[in-house]
Order: sequence, then C-alpha cells, then structure tokens
Amino acid sequence: MDGWRRCLHRDVWFTVELLAETGLLAVNPALDREERRAGMVPVTALGRWAVRRAHGGPAQGEPVLQLRIELVDSADPVIWRRVLVPAACPLVELHTVIQAAMGWQNGHLHQFSIGEVRYGPPGTDLDLAPEDRVRLDEVAGTGTVLEYLYDFGDDWEHQVTVEATTAAHADSRYPRCISGEGVCPPEDCGGIPGYELLRRTLADPSAPGHEDMLEWLGLSSPAAFDPARFDVRDADLRLAAQWRSTCPG
Repeated sequence: MDGWRRCLHRDVWFTVELLAETGLLAVNPALDREERRAGMVPVTALGRWAVRRAHGGPAQGEPVLQLRIELVDSADPVIWRRVLVPAACPLVELHTVIQAAMGWQNGHLHQFSIGEVRYGPPGTDLDLAPEDRVRLDEVAGTGTVLEYLYDFGDDWEHQVTVEATTAAHADSRYPRCISGEGVCPPEDCGGIPGYELLRRTLADPSAPGHEDMLEWLGLSSPAAFDPARFDVRDADLRLAAQWRSTCPG
C-alpha cells in the first residue's frame, strides 16, 4: 500500500507539473519540489477558461443569449428568472438551465414549443422532435418567445423570452442566473391553482388541512414559507452544479 501511495503521488504531481507547463496551473518555480507539493496549486485564468470550455461554455466573443423565464399565471409575486446561456446550447441543456434556475426537481416530463413544433426527450410517445439535436440559436434570437411546459399533470407553463444577445466575456461563467423573484412552488402541489390554495391554507391557521400542509412541506411554522423569497446566489450555484453534472467534459 505504501508503494502504491508513492506511485499515485508521483503520477499526480507529474500531471500537475505537466499542466503547469501548459499554463493551466500556476506552480511557483522559486520553490523546490517538496515545497511546491506542500502548498496549493492555483488554477490560472487560462485553466479556468479551459474548464468552462470542457463543460460547454462559450469562448470569448461567442454569442450569449439573455433569457427571461416566467412562470405563467404566477402572481404576488410573479415568479421569474433571468439567465445568460450560450447561444449554441442544445434545447436539452436549456431544460437543465430552467430546472436549476427555477428550482424544480426534474422529476416529471417536459416539452418546448417553438412556433408549431414541439421538442422534448426521446421515448415519451408524445410525437416530440428530439431536443438534443436542436441548438437554441437555430430556433431563437432576440425577441423570440418559447414555451416550456413542465409536469404534464400540474402543467407548469413557462414563457421564455430572448431579451438580448451579448458576447461572452473571458472571465465569466455561462450559463448564469443573474436575477429573479419569487420562490419556486413545491412540486406536485397541483399547478398554479394548487399553489394558490397552498398559500391560502398556510396563511390561515384555522383552514382545513393547515397542519397537514405544514407537515407535507416539512415546515415548523407558516412563517418559514415566504412566497417572495429568492436568492440569486443560491440559484446560480445550483445552476453551476447542475450544468457541471450533465454536460460533457
């Protein structure tokens, strides 16, 4: 085991030193080998760019679309997110973006509708065009409005509007969530009508099912549920983690 550990250690540092020669990692040449191995090895700007590219991110100057995703018929507040996505991302990856930015759990079927064509995952028997073969910039540009439907039982309808086209910056990560409002409704609560009933029930301690609703949501009190709550940092971290886990690289 000791010999195996030394072998692995040697191979890891051979790789680190090789990556440093390419400019992807920053190794201090003033330190001897043991001193270098005792500390941290920073990733350079070039290294961060390479990681982003490996996960499907755009190169500097490539087009990025600014999208506004709104949950149709939501109110007080309207639930929406604004995201920046590579224009060349396939619709299947846009699905990942919407799920993560909104806060859905990706436990149900979905589809996109663009004009007269519906796109979705294969194997659903719903006569959907394959979403993994179509890039966003092939079907949408500034001003385009897409429809995204999640959960064919609760029918969570989203309107996705392409607000603008910009260019990718070298030091920025894409996709990103940059703003929004409103908490994501709980899954399986019955769509917008069910969500409105849920809110009324939580707000009224005398309402039938009030305690059952708290227990179902795992809340200690109604005050723990805030319909207006939205943390852009949480949404963006969720989006970054989901993107890394689903994109090649």
